Amino acid sequence: NKGNVFSKTNGFKRYEPRMNENRSRTNFDFFLSLDGDIIYKKVKPENKRFAEKLKHHGGVERFRQILASHSKIKISNHIVTGFGIENDGSYKSKYIQGYRLDLLASVMKDFPSLQLPSNEERENIKIQCEQLILALKEADSAGEFIGDWALHNLIYSTQENCIFNIDLEGFITYNPLPEWANLDHIFIWIKEFVILLEF
Repeated sequence: NKGNVFSKTNGFKRYEPRMNENRSRTNFDFFLSLDGDIIYKKVKPENKRFAEKLKHHGGVERFRQILASHSKIKISNHIVTGFGIENDGSYKSKYIQGYRLDLLASVMKDFPSLQLPSNEERENIKIQCEQLILALKEADSAGEFIGDWALHNLIYSTQENCIFNIDLEGFITYNPLPEWANLDHIFIWIKEFVILLEF
């Protein structure tokens, strides 16, 4: 298996993130560095759909430009840093330790007695949700709002006390945003999540 060969020779191991129930497939195979610091998202070779999307949106050079351009506004504080972008759109980024918001919402709904996250973390996450909303509004006002900001792409970092969008490919494929994932919908998703934190 090519994935296992890659893992053994390049300091990465195969990683299987929990899939979002609303997504039927992913464009990538995932690998995590042995020290747990870097995630490598490798485009699946059989996946022609992502290659077509990438080409349609200006290709890998455009992808590199988009990721390099988010440095002047607050939203850049909420986007994980990507690097090592390959010609097929595969890339590496910092691995964010913390809570993926869609999974945390499921745990809070289905297992309330677990009391996850802690009360202090809940307060921190609420504040960071407010910060994220302000940053999204600023990006929208500046005409720079792109990307897939669904909850399954957002991780609250317990180390950095910040919410990060980890779906860098969304900054090319969700440009412009589809109607079902526009700013109003994103605000509703985040606000519904915040309501769960208050119980």
